[in-house]
Amino acid sequence: MNTDYDVSLSQKIVLGTVQFGLSYGIANSRGQPDVGLVREILDRAYSAGIRILDTAAAYGQSEAVLGACSTDRWEIITKIPSLAECDDARVGQLARESVMRSLELLRTNKLHAVLVHDVRDLTGARGRKIREALRGLLAEGLIGKLGASVYDPADLYGLEESGIVQAPFNVLDQRMGTDVTRAELCRLGADLHVRSVFLQGLLLMKTAARPSRFAQWAPVLTRLDEQITRSGVSAAAFCLGFVAQHISVSRVVVGVDCVEQLEDLVSALAIGQETVIEARDLAFDDPELIDPRKWKNNP
Repeated sequence: MNTDYDVSLSQKIVLGTVQFGLSYGIANSRGQPDVGLVREILDRAYSAGIRILDTAAAYGQSEAVLGACSTDRWEIITKIPSLAECDDARVGQLARESVMRSLELLRTNKLHAVLVHDVRDLTGARGRKIREALRGLLAEGLIGKLGASVYDPADLYGLEESGIVQAPFNVLDQRMGTDVTRAELCRLGADLHVRSVFLQGLLLMKTAARPSRFAQWAPVLTRLDEQITRSGVSAAAFCLGFVAQHISVSRVVVGVDCVEQLEDLVSALAIGQETVIEARDLAFDDPELIDPRKWKNNP
């Protein structure tokens, strides 16, 4: 086992667990790891100083797999599924039931935080009912913080408060790094946890390995490749260093599907934190590239 970890640095990482419940990511060639491998990954992550896991009711079997691996030593963030299509009169009850189900599956007595997976569930009259239900769970000591998972900085403007905001942020999608967005996060009193740091693995792929659907953005991706090469560090270190050094970022959510990826990740973060990353000119705002939800519409 590699024990040469900078534990305090590793604590900036939140281990994403969508891969434990689904076959996730365009660069994922291994598929979903079995429970034995998940246990090994979790043991190694804990040894590395990582203390927070990120999951969701929508991540397939992720919560159940984590529960089978024992979660006593972990701080866990989960997300309730979208309630946007549910009867307004029942949304508070449904939100509570979702959290209680997560607690049961995870086999834990308390969650570090619960986020809404659909930011609409924290706005308007619906949002008030859901917040009231979740604040009841706060008062009972079953959850520690409330927050929201968002996809766009505009999602922040409808929120009244949020202890954690989880959002995409990477060398191409830099929207969460603006001064305006930082001011909104301060207004909310929110810690920013960033995900999609590698854009589902696209930013780590060699040019020849990228699916043909991304050919239309070859100039953008070529410029990225060239700047990574000039930096003298790996693509992972370049991408992690950029987000981890940003003043607004509290935590970085990254998933792995094997122990080797985890070790590479921790090493890359250490290198990236010590490297001057020049990436501001890589900012790109075409949602067809930076929002993976749009990829299914491309050939």
